[in-house]
Amino acid sequence: MSGSVVDEVIDAVERNPTVRRRLASALVIDSDVRLAIINAVIRDVATKSDIEALRSEIGNVNRRIDSLIKWIIGLMAAMWTSIMGTLLVLIFR
Repeated sequence: MSGSVVDEVIDAVERNPTVRRRLASALVIDSDVRLAIINAVIRDVATKSDIEALRSEIGNVNRRIDSLIKWIIGLMAAMWTSIMGTLLVLIFR
């Protein structure tokens, strides 16, 4: 039964901008609720150290990709050289 009341309240908030404003106003009047909302939002905000750690991780990924590309190019060059060498031997027999 309580689930349906909650659903009705959520539907009313989603449908009606006036109800949404009233709910927001009621929530921010209480300083404890306001502080809880601010703390919840702050937890989701990236800090400078988060961004620096992400940049460092991106740098590591870029270096690994560069290394893999060089390895693949080297492998392809070795394969091409081997194929060309074999073809040249067959052609000039």
